[in-house]
Amino acid sequence: METTLALLLPLLLLSSCRGEDGYLKNKITPHFTVLERNQGVEKREYEPTTWLRTKVTSTKSSDFVDANHQLKTFVQDAQKTTKGLDNLDKTWPVLINHTRENQLWLCWFVPPGVQLSHGSSSVELFNLPTSIFYVRKFTGTPSVENGNENSKELLSSLGRSCPNLDLVEYSGAGYDHFISLVHHNEVWINQNSNCADAVKH
Repeated sequence: METTLALLLPLLLLSSCRGEDGYLKNKITPHFTVLERNQGVEKREYEPTTWLRTKVTSTKSSDFVDANHQLKTFVQDAQKTTKGLDNLDKTWPVLINHTRENQLWLCWFVPPGVQLSHGSSSVELFNLPTSIFYVRKFTGTPSVENGNENSKELLSSLGRSCPNLDLVEYSGAGYDHFISLVHHNEVWINQNSNCADAVKH
């Protein structure tokens, strides 16, 4: 998710996410600090996190189901030897990460303190260092199309544009089950987005 957006926004708010929003209650989530809020955009600093990820071969629903199955199978096997993975169903968000190579990855957040030594042939262990993301929230049933539209909106809010969204690395974050009546979704763009840097005005 290493993607360079420079943004000069006034420092409006400094706060921790713990207990701040209802959708995070009773869930294990990445710990972050809100550095700035302006015009519907949050600038967040995330502490180091670990994720399980598997590649999604296309945007077809069946391929997302298959990717979810790959992660679920890996976790079920890993639970036999790794303590704490039973808390994985209490973690949010689920990420769909779009890379600058125009690849899609389905990512599950690993609870803090869980020690996984390796992945598998289809599932990778991904460690994300302390990172700063620009975040836009949106509602509605999550989809790749929603993620694309809100990524464009986020880039526009930042005063940036990219002729080809395929070259932008961004992540769609979901905090609810797909069948939920109400959805809290987010799109994240790392402050190191090379595409946005190259085309900034």
